[in-house]
Amino acid sequence: MKTALPCIVYTQDETLRDRLVELLRARVAVEPVGTSRGFRRMVQRGGAAVLLVDILADEARDRVADVLSRGGEMGVVVFGATDSEPVREAEAGGAYAVLAPDAPRREIQAVVDRALERVRLMAEVRDLRAGVGAPPASPESSRDAAPRFRHFFTPLRHCADVGAMTEGIIDGVVNAGVVMRAGLFVRTRDRRAYRFRAGVGCPEDIRRLTFAQDDPLVDWLDANPRIVSPAVARGAAAPGDRTLLQHALDMLGAELIVPLQGREGVMGWLLLGPRAAGGPYDAADLRDIMLFAEHISTALENALLSEDAGLQRVFAETLLHTIPTGIVAVDPDATVQWFNESAAAILGTDPGAVLQKPVETVGSRMADRLRRTLEGRGARGMEQWADPATGRSLAVRTTRLASASGCLGAVAFVQDMTRERALDRRQRELERAAFWTELAASMSHEVRNPLVAIKTFAQLLPERYNDEEFRTEFSALMSQEVDRLNGVIEQINQFANLPKPEFREVDLGRAVEAAIRLARERTEIRDIRIESRVEDDVREIRADKRALTEGMAHLLANALEAVQGKAEGRVEITAHMIDQNGWGRHVEVAVSDNGSGMPAQIRANVFSPFCTTKTGGMGLGLPIVQRTMSDHNGRVEIDTSRRGTRVSMVIPLPVEADMSPAEATPVLSGQGA
Repeated sequence: MKTALPCIVYTQDETLRDRLVELLRARVAVEPVGTSRGFRRMVQRGGAAVLLVDILADEARDRVADVLSRGGEMGVVVFGATDSEPVREAEAGGAYAVLAPDAPRREIQAVVDRALERVRLMAEVRDLRAGVGAPPASPESSRDAAPRFRHFFTPLRHCADVGAMTEGIIDGVVNAGVVMRAGLFVRTRDRRAYRFRAGVGCPEDIRRLTFAQDDPLVDWLDANPRIVSPAVARGAAAPGDRTLLQHALDMLGAELIVPLQGREGVMGWLLLGPRAAGGPYDAADLRDIMLFAEHISTALENALLSEDAGLQRVFAETLLHTIPTGIVAVDPDATVQWFNESAAAILGTDPGAVLQKPVETVGSRMADRLRRTLEGRGARGMEQWADPATGRSLAVRTTRLASASGCLGAVAFVQDMTRERALDRRQRELERAAFWTELAASMSHEVRNPLVAIKTFAQLLPERYNDEEFRTEFSALMSQEVDRLNGVIEQINQFANLPKPEFREVDLGRAVEAAIRLARERTEIRDIRIESRVEDDVREIRADKRALTEGMAHLLANALEAVQGKAEGRVEITAHMIDQNGWGRHVEVAVSDNGSGMPAQIRANVFSPFCTTKTGGMGLGLPIVQRTMSDHNGRVEIDTSRRGTRVSMVIPLPVEADMSPAEATPVLSGQGA
């Protein structure tokens, strides 16, 4: 069982202290210290520990230099600017690692884990030597051994290029004069295999080797994180392990296989050939190689993390630049930090003219929307307007970026709707032309029938003028057919000349009550109960009260007639709020009945004029409802079956209080004048 080691944090920066404690408290016993006196006492206490030192804290520079000069089993991780003189001094003195105070979470945790493991291994080596009576290495040999590796530790710490790092590791080993042959195997990015990355003196057959993730050697190194030597191979308890390790040493042409341990297992291994000076590796060599492997592991893991982060950053930036949606991101001070190529094309602005500038450089309307979003009072859903600079029709949605620490900024997603708007207008023109063509054809049919009757009786009138019964019948028919013609013309005229919508704040509950009264007056059906339910959050909406009430009355009248004469006939009208997949809030007014549903031949033409199953009906109810929804930028949805029919009017709420729905988000209108 591994001994728990303390992690001492010395800083007077409360933010840094709290962050380090939060990051590490679940992994190690953290002891924060805020005074130089307290830190000095901790250090004097001695023993194995990892010191996390803010180089800007009081006396930190002197305390770090003192700890490093005395050696011992304390690993020192310095926090500070990597190019500052105190940091360079700590690195030269042998600090285990240097990190920026704002280093990523994973990087800090990885470095501390490796530092703890290094300190733990040093303590184990000390205990082993004490147990077997091995003579300690002399100060002279330690001083001679350390420079063999230390001269290239510093550049490895700050190398983010994995390829350059692996080459640097091998060059460092060879230049140190320890071995004549060295090679490095590293885990691939997909974590499925280990491949040769760099080496000196290694034949081609070794360079071509690949080890799978489940290779027995990898499994052994995962379970036994120790240096493999011929002595270790011979001393393995299991015969299978002895064969495996000896075969690995022979196959790699290695005298030593040094595993490189990461937080997620073996990252790779270093193979070392015979010593340059001849003879076997002694205890001091193994100690130095072990410490060297610890440095390689930390540096390599950091480089791999940096490489992954870099690849993800490049991927994300490429993705954000190539998607057709424009993206404008600002920081909490409303300074533009991101402006992708699509945004530049849509807004007709060069990124260089707006990046790191106040958001007003993008446009006043965009700036107002983003600033309101930063303050947490931005409108929900899409907002549309015409850009005065380019004349394009823009659809903009904004989102506030926040974390536990507060607001991080805001982002606007911009879509160029110019083409869609042009297509919408063209579609509306085509549908309007088709509607009036269909209306003309329907009217000719409706008018022809009474005219035929009138013409027939008029032709017979000279012959049967003296027939009193014929004259009476002729008079009645003429009045009836003329009234019918007049009714057709009057309804068509009303439909074609609906008043211009006037959008005001409407009490939806009262509008529903008025629609119920109007539907009962038109149908004179009193024995069927109409259930109504209007949720509180939609009591007040912005709409044309007259048109909305008329539309609901048409739907209610249709529903009442659909259940007339049916036992337990039921009609219900409800109004509630719905969210249309991020496109803002909508009000849904739904009228349901439990009638027998619409006939299939009627369902496909319900919005066509004069399409009706009622005797004496004009079939203009649903076209009027669709026209009303078009004016409100909404839509009509119909769900019908043998169990009944449900017709919904879905109305988007305008994003600004002074804007009508039709002005806020113009879309395809239905049939209308």
